[in-house]
Amino acid sequence: MPHWDPYLFKVVMQHYWELTPPRISTQLDQHALAVDNAFRSELKPNEPFEYQNLYDFFCNAEGCLIYLDGNRREGLLSFDNAHLRPRASFYLAEHLLTPLILRDWPEERSSAHR
Repeated sequence: MPHWDPYLFKVVMQHYWELTPPRISTQLDQHALAVDNAFRSELKPNEPFEYQNLYDFFCNAEGCLIYLDGNRREGLLSFDNAHLRPRASFYLAEHLLTPLILRDWPEERSSAHR
């Protein structure tokens, strides 16, 4: 998960209050990024799990998503430096977790749940 330094709402209030873009690439916690990169570099191709990097999910070349649905108040991604707010948790579940779960289900089961 992208980690903000300081809390995301403080980043928005201090640096982006007048014009809040949907993505920013500043104020990311560099230590958390380094830990994530070190972890990823240690992964082997045959790990008994599939690692899903939330930086990859929430961030792209334009920066990391900071709010959803065009609503910088109610749609703010996290309530502190890294923990998702409820709306962001549902967004993650719908757009990342559900497709991962359905991908591995037999076709007859996944079509019944659509």
